[in-house]
Amino acid sequence: MKITKISLIALATSLFCVSCSGEKEEAKHNDEGSTENVEEVLEKEVVVESHDLDKELQFKIDLIIGNNITGPSQVISKVKNQGIGRFQESYAIPIEQARFFEGTSDVKGLALGALGVDVTYLSVYDRPDLALKYIASINKLNIDLDCGMIIDGDAIDAFDEAKEDGDKMSELMYEQYFMMEDYLKSNSKLEVAAHVMLGGIFESLYISAAQLIDVDLTDETVNLLYGQKQAVSDLIEVYQDMEGDEIIIDELIKVKKIFETASSDFTKGDLETLHEIVKAFHDEFTS
Repeated sequence: MKITKISLIALATSLFCVSCSGEKEEAKHNDEGSTENVEEVLEKEVVVESHDLDKELQFKIDLIIGNNITGPSQVISKVKNQGIGRFQESYAIPIEQARFFEGTSDVKGLALGALGVDVTYLSVYDRPDLALKYIASINKLNIDLDCGMIIDGDAIDAFDEAKEDGDKMSELMYEQYFMMEDYLKSNSKLEVAAHVMLGGIFESLYISAAQLIDVDLTDETVNLLYGQKQAVSDLIEVYQDMEGDEIIIDELIKVKKIFETASSDFTKGDLETLHEIVKAFHDEFTS
């Protein structure tokens, strides 16, 4: 990962401190004729540098999931609660496709984020029975990526009991993603967190924009989408810092530019452009 200006400042400071400490230890070494203090200085340098870089990594993870990794799913719930649009099962990733997400960890991370949104979408639109079929795929991706969800036998039973209750199903899914959030943060899994967030945000925007296209735009409906602007901006910074996929960065920048008009003059044309971008990403990702 590329070290940012913040990291360089922190690293320079830590090395300066180690250097000063080293001079004192070297003087002591010359007086005592021992190598023990030299080894101690080297250990100090490693500890200080690692601490500063870990702080930088932790900051970035907090940045992209600080607003809660369930945010994209909550957009879906709010659209439903406002009675906007109509349910279309085809918006969700086909279950046949959901069962067979293979390939790189990047793809699996995107899938994990997107499928979590799909479970919420199906659940709040009274299809928890169908949402239940996605849980096994989500758990497989969770295990492959070591994301910290706990979808054990008890959790599976709880999901099964909720298959007639969409609100309960969504609540259970939220709980799993809360666990993931804590685990990813505590284990400094920045890339996985970024991919999960991206998959969730784009899937949420894809479904929500599709539902809003056929209704009159109001400030309230625009704000549902606009609430994802900061997360998109944060993801751009993180992907650039990780020297991530340029195609992903370009797509995020396109979405951000559309959001930049949302607070002043967001039109149906802007919404259609947004939908085209996220739909193309969804189609490519699930093909």
